[in-house]
Amino acid sequence: DSLMQATISQLNSASVSDAEKDTIFIKFLEVHTKMAGEFTKILIDNDPNYENNNYYNQLINEFGEPDSLTKKFKEKMVNCGFSFNSSEGFLYLNIDVSFIQKTFFPYISKEIQNLFSAYAKGVEQPCCDDAAIIITMDELTARTLDWEKLSDQYPDIILGGRKVSRHYHGNMMLLMTGIDNTPAFWNKKLNKDFLHAWEKIISDYPETKTAKSLKEYVAILKNNGNKLTDEVEDFIYQ
Repeated sequence: DSLMQATISQLNSASVSDAEKDTIFIKFLEVHTKMAGEFTKILIDNDPNYENNNYYNQLINEFGEPDSLTKKFKEKMVNCGFSFNSSEGFLYLNIDVSFIQKTFFPYISKEIQNLFSAYAKGVEQPCCDDAAIIITMDELTARTLDWEKLSDQYPDIILGGRKVSRHYHGNMMLLMTGIDNTPAFWNKKLNKDFLHAWEKIISDYPETKTAKSLKEYVAILKNNGNKLTDEVEDFIYQ
C-alpha cells in the first residue's frame, strides 16, 4: 500500500516528465510483480499443505464465505492491486490487471500502455495450465507476433521479471515446440496442428521475423521427414 501511494505521489509531481512517468511505472510494476510472488511463497511456506485447508479454500471462494480474518486479508490484497488465482491445485497471487490499468494508465504513454496490455493478456488468460496449452493456436500466434513487434521496439524493458525480448522468445519457443501435454512432436513425430499454424503464419505474415524463422524450420523438418531429429533440435535451440 505504501509503495502504491509513493508511486502515485511521484506520478502526480509537476516536476516529473512524461518519459520519467513511464520509467516510474515500469519500476513499480517490476516490484509489484515480485511482491505477488513473495506473498505466494509466504502462503506456501507457512503451511506446506495449504491447498487442502479451509483457509486456502476460503481465499479462492471454493467453500462458503471466508471468516472475518481471511476476508480482511483478502480485501487488503485486492485493494493493493493483487488478485487471487489457482492453477493445478495451487493458490497464487498475481497483479490485478484492471486495477493497474485504472490506477496508472492516466499517467503513462500510449506506448507503455500497449506494452502492459500485451503482458496483461498472459496474466488474465495464461497460455498454459497443467502443462498444456489452453489458448487457441490463433491466439498463440497473435501473442507471438505482438511480442515480436514490441521486442523490436523495447527489447530491454522488463515486464513480469523478464525483458520484452524474452517474452517474444518464450512465445516463439512455445509455438515451435509446444509443452509437455501439448507437444509439437509426439514420439518425435510432428503434430500436424502445429504445422498448420506455422504454414498459416508463413502465408499470412511473410515479412515477419517469426514467419521467416518458421519457414526455415518447416524446410528443415521436411528434409527430416517431419520428425524431431538432432538436426531439427539444433535449429530449435541454436
